[in-house]
Amino acid sequence: MVIRNPPTHEELRRLACRYFGVSGIELVDAGTLVDPSPLEREVASLLAPYRDYLDHDVVFDDVHLRRVLTVAGEPAPSLDDGVIQCLIAHALGPRRARRTAS
Repeated sequence: MVIRNPPTHEELRRLACRYFGVSGIELVDAGTLVDPSPLEREVASLLAPYRDYLDHDVVFDDVHLRRVLTVAGEPAPSLDDGVIQCLIAHALGPRRARRTAS
């Protein structure tokens, strides 16, 4: 996916805090949690495949895809707060109702 201005990890943490109605989310190795809550276990499971990417902001080479989009007359999509909140809700699925308002 090509995003015009991809959010940083810090911005994603801020949005996750707002989504879950908590403050101070800290990314830790799931194995270090002594007695994780159900939410912590669920989030750790969802993040496990992406763990290697979460220690730094990765920038992927999208030069070719941007060229194709330009030729097709299509702008790169944007990823705003609302879209990120929808992605979080989708990742968690119906198991967890949203806890805070937008």
